[in-house]
Amino acid sequence: MLTDSRTLRDGSELTADVCIAGGGAAGITLARALGGSGLSVLLLESGGFLPDEATQALYVGSSIGQDYWALDTSRLRFFGGSTNHWTGWCRPLDPIDFEARPGMLGGWPVSYQELLPYYREAQKDCELAEFDYRPNLWAERYRTRLIPLDDASWETIAWQFSTPTHFGERYRQELVASDDVQLLLYANLTQIELARAAGHVERWRVRCLNGPNFSVAARSYVLALGGLENPRMLLASNGVEPRGVGNRLDTVGRYFSDHPHSKVGQILPNSVHDLRPYTDIYREGAGTYVRFSWALTEALRRELGMPGMSVTLDPPGAEGYPEEGPGVESLMEQVGARPGKTAWSLFLRAEQAPNPKSRVKLGRSRDALGMPRIELDWRVPTPLDQQVREAVRRLALSAGQASIGRVLSFAHTDKKPVDAWPILWGGHHHLGATRMSEDPKYGVVDRNCKVHGVDNLYCAGSSTFATAGYANPTLTICALARRLGKHLLEQYA
Repeated sequence: MLTDSRTLRDGSELTADVCIAGGGAAGITLARALGGSGLSVLLLESGGFLPDEATQALYVGSSIGQDYWALDTSRLRFFGGSTNHWTGWCRPLDPIDFEARPGMLGGWPVSYQELLPYYREAQKDCELAEFDYRPNLWAERYRTRLIPLDDASWETIAWQFSTPTHFGERYRQELVASDDVQLLLYANLTQIELARAAGHVERWRVRCLNGPNFSVAARSYVLALGGLENPRMLLASNGVEPRGVGNRLDTVGRYFSDHPHSKVGQILPNSVHDLRPYTDIYREGAGTYVRFSWALTEALRRELGMPGMSVTLDPPGAEGYPEEGPGVESLMEQVGARPGKTAWSLFLRAEQAPNPKSRVKLGRSRDALGMPRIELDWRVPTPLDQQVREAVRRLALSAGQASIGRVLSFAHTDKKPVDAWPILWGGHHHLGATRMSEDPKYGVVDRNCKVHGVDNLYCAGSSTFATAGYANPTLTICALARRLGKHLLEQYA
């Protein structure tokens, strides 16, 4: 069922079993998981089916920490959310990512095995091939030979690519035709209204830009607004709890992380053919696309307490990211290569450990709805630069021992000061600011994504990630949404 919220009577109140705020990957997947169950579901979407400037401007905020992207360009505020412009990178987190590791605040309160059946469902949501990420399986299918690196440090991994699936387009008709789900466009959640005892949500306050105000009373409420907007809404809803909903221990907004990205060097292969499995961006097969790259082994991560990292081989200047380090000519000059060979950039994606000082806060300025805008204080933990250096050093050794080619680390060039390397920037992945933890001192939601201290309020999406891993988050977002859907169904069985 579809409703334009601007046509509602001002001051009206809607009712449902479950109300979901946010029509991105998490909200759409959860609504679909609940569809057909007999539960009544309201799905609130801030925008419409197409982008508009006034709605997008509600995302404007400021960065006060490490340099970061403009907050209104990192995500999209119309139906489908950021799946309207994602590139389709998919891979589950690794089993080690869920474990308690040094510096990771106990890891996840759920295991990889617990999430595995929901990963299989999420694989279909993202319109991928079978849930199998073994690189050798795909290499055999494509009749290509993978290069064995030093098994102790680096290994080959496989990524699958969604087409990419634009959730707002792909699943629109299913939700509009549903008898159980009512999709409300132009509906902006502005306040979580708690009971006076603060342990229960009584209603949500909702506003339209240039339209009516209304409220929603539901049995359960789910914030699926995105990695920045979930904590923003909790912090701004301070009518009963002065610090905000679920924030008695000052945890909401803390532990914000992204996947630090960096161009860390270049590799000059001994033979271009040898690297072709890693330099081909897409390989079609089985209805999907696959790409191979390298990642730190679990053994090394355990031995040295290293965060997760992966490296892809890209042409210099690929993906529109800033060029850092010397050009191809400089590399060939340093390694004494003949002109005409192709040097490939080493593009690194890293895991950021949870850091309580890295956080989403509320600023003094307000948006057109009267909501306080975000101040993002992104901070990358100090050890990460040294860990990146060590990882690249080991990659250079592995590449040399495997006779792949010569690696030039940008840490060892006179093109810029060594202490300025690596230059890191975020991957537009907003993670961890309503972190999952059974201990409310270190997180906002429990293992079922329920906000600590509030019996009927949940969070969905990347804000609940306990640790980041190195994999892009969409597949895990959908898996967690599927798991939350099953939990809600069991609550009302």
